[in-house]
Amino acid sequence: AEDGIRDYKVTGVQTCALPISIPQPFGIRYRALGPVTRGVPSTPVQLVALGVTPSSAPLSTVVKFKKVSLLKGLRVTPGGVLSGTPSAKLAPGNYTLTVSVGEVVTTLVGTHRVKERASATRTFTLVID
Repeated sequence: AEDGIRDYKVTGVQTCALPISIPQPFGIRYRALGPVTRGVPSTPVQLVALGVTPSSAPLSTVVKFKKVSLLKGLRVTPGGVLSGTPSAKLAPGNYTLTVSVGEVVTTLVGTHRVKERASATRTFTLVID
């Protein structure tokens, strides 16, 4: 081929593996909450935000947890630690807890800061003895 282009005949099948990263949906994961006793401090539970956008300079990602509905005496830190002492006045039974997590990703587009927000809410059951 005078123009530098060559024709090749391809026979057979060739495969290759490419790493593919499928992002998780934004959400909250937690380990099972065992029964807790009224008036007794509960073991702290670390909630984990799933699907957080990884960032490096000049990007920044801020993730904060907050309560939506918790039992009297329980709290959740902005870092996602659920802890506290359920009120001794609670009747034994199953209670619903709801927490939310918010993510703010700040990026630079030219000289402008652009903030993208995501949030998720998770409801789970806590058994009070």
